[in-house]
Amino acid sequence: MLFLLRYLSEGPHSIHELTERLINDQGYEYNRVTIQNDLSRLKEWGFCLEVEKKKRVLISPAFPFNLPEITLNSVRLAFKLLDDIGLKAYAASLSQITKIVPDSQQKLLQKSTAFNVIPQNLINLSDHYSNIQTLEYAISHRQEVEFEYSKKSTQGEVFLRQVEPISLDWREGKLYLLAYNYKVHKNQEIDFRVDRILGKVKVLPIKFAPRIPMTHPISFRIWGNVGKQYQPSFYREDSPIKDPCIYHEDALLIHAEVTDYFWAKQRLLKYLPFVQVTSPDSLVEEFKQITEEMVKLYLH
Repeated sequence: MLFLLRYLSEGPHSIHELTERLINDQGYEYNRVTIQNDLSRLKEWGFCLEVEKKKRVLISPAFPFNLPEITLNSVRLAFKLLDDIGLKAYAASLSQITKIVPDSQQKLLQKSTAFNVIPQNLINLSDHYSNIQTLEYAISHRQEVEFEYSKKSTQGEVFLRQVEPISLDWREGKLYLLAYNYKVHKNQEIDFRVDRILGKVKVLPIKFAPRIPMTHPISFRIWGNVGKQYQPSFYREDSPIKDPCIYHEDALLIHAEVTDYFWAKQRLLKYLPFVQVTSPDSLVEEFKQITEEMVKLYLH
């Protein structure tokens, strides 16, 4: 959102222009839904945004601005968490927020937190800080990287990997490198746990252009509190469609594009029992099997 504010402070932008600038600055394509949601959140925070000739216009100066107290405390804890687990570059990046809030809020953000806030299921990445910095550099400069990698499933066997790095992503307490490896997996986005990279990551003098990830279609219904509070969660999503069914009059139907069925399934499982997968057939069958096992476990 800070990138969006910076762009809009420079002048009016269309959604397409915002998308292009995000790609150029961060090397990764942001979908239209994500950008629109971030713009809506900026309006909720008090920024005066209007649409003129299909372009978003910032009516009044963006900075400085007051963050809500709950957001301010969340940012402060995020500083501490990132620092404690060894992601100092991320903490430094987040510290840019101190430049856009009033002096009184700057002092609160800079106030130290004495206790350790690392959850037990998070891996301490302090030993991998150098590699994280190298990966961040390669991602921002769109250069291929090479490293040795050990999979848990291969009982310690080491593989040499040469990939196009896309981004670093947190998933269930682990930090992953998302990348393309066209020599092994054509047109497929793959991930590598950063803590399983051995030795030093090497940045290669091979440039690459931003690529649009390969996606797969899914559809699902949601209702109840999940439907009321739902926020877009996948790579691309159509707007929810009212789709009342025999059991739930408030059901919404959502069509989406995902880059990985496994992680899509993990997210959808969190919506149970307020979700029904409607396509693809393979994912529908998986949810049927999960439901049958739950019935056996809890009702027999």
